[in-house]
Amino acid sequence: MASEKDIINSFKNTIGDYFPGKNPYTNVQVLMLSWAETDLKGLNKEIKALSKLFKEGFNYDVSTFVIPSDGNQDYELNSKVLGVNKGMPPGSLLIVYYAGHCKSDDKGQARWWALEDGGPSLSWHITQQLLFHANSDVLLLLDCCDAALIARGTKETGRFEMIAACARNCKTVAPSSESFTRALIKELEPHAEEGIATPELSSKISENKKINQNAVFHDFVRRTPTHIILKRISDPPPKGFGKKPAGLIVFVASLSEDPKGKEIAEWIKAASPSLVMGVDIEALVLRARQLQSFDESSFASGPLFGRLSPSARQEIFQALYKLHTTMDLASLQATSKRGEAIESLVEGSVEDIQKASDAVCDAVETPILQELDPAGHEAARHDPYIATTGTSESIRLRQAVLRSHNDFDDGPELLREKIIFKRFQKQHSMQVGEFENRFVILEIFFYVENPVNNAPYPETLHQVRRISGLLSQAGKNQRVNFFHILPCLGYFHDSVRHQLGLVFEPSLSSSSSSSSLPSSSSTTANIKTKEPPSSSEKLATLLQLYKEQKIVSLGHRIHLAHALTVAVEHFQRVGWVHKGIRSSNIVFNTLPSEEESAPPPDGIIGTEETIKKSHGGVATAIARLASFDLAQPYLFGFEYARAGDAGTNMEEDHLLENNLYRHPDRWGRPLARFEKFHDVYSLGVVLFEILLWKDIDSLRKKDRPGNAPVKSTDVYDIIKKKCRSEFPHRFGDVLAQIVLTCVDFGKQTERKNEYDSQRYFQQHISGRLENIIGKL
Repeated sequence: MASEKDIINSFKNTIGDYFPGKNPYTNVQVLMLSWAETDLKGLNKEIKALSKLFKEGFNYDVSTFVIPSDGNQDYELNSKVLGVNKGMPPGSLLIVYYAGHCKSDDKGQARWWALEDGGPSLSWHITQQLLFHANSDVLLLLDCCDAALIARGTKETGRFEMIAACARNCKTVAPSSESFTRALIKELEPHAEEGIATPELSSKISENKKINQNAVFHDFVRRTPTHIILKRISDPPPKGFGKKPAGLIVFVASLSEDPKGKEIAEWIKAASPSLVMGVDIEALVLRARQLQSFDESSFASGPLFGRLSPSARQEIFQALYKLHTTMDLASLQATSKRGEAIESLVEGSVEDIQKASDAVCDAVETPILQELDPAGHEAARHDPYIATTGTSESIRLRQAVLRSHNDFDDGPELLREKIIFKRFQKQHSMQVGEFENRFVILEIFFYVENPVNNAPYPETLHQVRRISGLLSQAGKNQRVNFFHILPCLGYFHDSVRHQLGLVFEPSLSSSSSSSSLPSSSSTTANIKTKEPPSSSEKLATLLQLYKEQKIVSLGHRIHLAHALTVAVEHFQRVGWVHKGIRSSNIVFNTLPSEEESAPPPDGIIGTEETIKKSHGGVATAIARLASFDLAQPYLFGFEYARAGDAGTNMEEDHLLENNLYRHPDRWGRPLARFEKFHDVYSLGVVLFEILLWKDIDSLRKKDRPGNAPVKSTDVYDIIKKKCRSEFPHRFGDVLAQIVLTCVDFGKQTERKNEYDSQRYFQQHISGRLENIIGKL
């Protein structure tokens, strides 16, 4: 015998919706679609009239999306459709209206076109497949030729119906008094209060004497005898973040709790990509699934999110739309291609998921770091969703940089007698050695002795302790690879040679974020020992590689340029300025022996190759040059690094090899306090060098022969001249513009706030290089 619950559900699914006065929906979203480029006169007028009817006559929530013509229209449309439907619970209704052109492609599938003859187009049948996965009911209203050209699919829950202007292989009337949209408006208007079912609406449109073609009604589901009813909602639907039904929101703790995520992970693992391990795949998919819950998280509905700027919130949701699109496409592939895991397709999905997840993390992290005050940082640091994005550790680092938190420790002092220099060079700042039988990299600073006590001045010692602590804190960051720094074990003091030094261990750079690092200011550090280092361990600066490796592929140089822009962007994101970005402070360590000795792939000739390695669940490039990886540079030269808003002493430095990388205002005796854009200028000089694969001093001498005095603007003038004349031909307009943006960054962001300046960097420098990397 049927239970009471079964009887109620049966009633709702059959005759319940037809009872007078009952409105089946309290949440209706309407998405109006049309092309930015169109040859249909009067189209916008019809769209506005229908939008007004849905808004004012039916109290529906209406959004308009103009399909772009920039080559990304498929992606943008899919993102928009998924974004609108995201968060709509079962029992709500999504109406998708389209007015434009439609034709069948060579496979007989629907393709939307901006113009009747040619122009931009997109695959409507793919977008339609995504709608089969919507939680809500779906109604399509299509005013185009071939409107009834449908894609088949299965919808597990809810209704999915369509009213099309005409049948397959038929034409419809252009915008006019006889158009489908005008008839739709005419028949909907008088039924707003009492409601009208979709089959009846379709019949009334077909009966309109002005319509030449019969409207076509189609039910994709056909599980129940009832249909979608369009009726006015008494009160407008709630705006923004509404309270979700209890039990709807689930923050996934493991893939065992998430059938959809588990299916994606299993599909990926079935292909067994040689560069990705199964455990990494599960971590990657789980992270993406957790990030998808943002708009249902406590943070997104709380006061901190409301304190972010509108542009920041928009960036977050745009990134989320792309992640939803990526995951839904992966789910669709996993479902439709079960048992058919094509390796190239799977690897593409893995890279897309990683990229989309990183984009969400960046979109969340950037404004939280730069728009919230210290109290907001502390609240965000303990939010469970923010922890998923990795932002909590970045907040902790920003607090350390700005000294806005009292529990930050300076770096520990290591005993000098425990450090063995392997190849000591008196005047060289970078050394290699051993500490407690472990290979370490040492950065040496010579200090001026205080005549009172023959020790470093207190300010000098304080600076080294502080930098050591910051680098140690950065080494604990989950996203440390983006900073391109090695974790710092501490500092040492050599009173005999008047030296202070920072001690780094390369092996920790690939360890997990939970690695044990010294955090107290005790006189010695409790550091584990390991096997003696290999005698083949060595270092090379970028300045050395310019001279030792004469020919380097452009692809390798772009990988290096991208890595450095990512590093500078992350430094600036946490408010940390470097002040010493130059090729002598960019260091490469030898590759691990198994990677260094690995045979090159087929077709690779010489000492260069680009291969991939697994890192954090994804394949990352190794741009191998001899025994070094150009895609993994490390930044050093932290002698004067500080917080971006801290006071700056106007240190004089008249060394030409340093000044060549500095902004003209910072040469010799500085004319202005150090700002973030000065680091970006220095980055531009290094990128200029990398593309030409020659140090800036050599380039300057070649451009300005003779013994003329060197001016502070010489380097800037050379870069501007070559980027406008030579670079577009040799490297393309995009790379030329990236370098120009760097050296003019101060002018271009002069009136922008911190967040908008950061976004400008991401969009015009690091983002553009990211796009180039994706095409290599």
